[in-house]
Amino acid sequence: MKKIYFLAAGIVLAGCAHVQKVSVVSTSPRTVVILSFTGIADAQTMASDECKKHGRNARYSSTLPGTIEYVFDCVQ
Repeated sequence: MKKIYFLAAGIVLAGCAHVQKVSVVSTSPRTVVILSFTGIADAQTMASDECKKHGRNARYSSTLPGTIEYVFDCVQ
């Protein structure tokens, strides 16, 4: 019976390993929203990459209340 619990725990943990820790929630030429479980530094990096696609730079704007979603303005 204990083997089943260990197997189930292993499957659950393996599935968690594939969850992205930083991802783009929404993007436009002027604004990027980033979901980041690892903090604003990683969110800034991803936002910068997104804004560069439009020849702009990412500037932190706000954090959505009660979330880990960071809003960046893409500025020239």
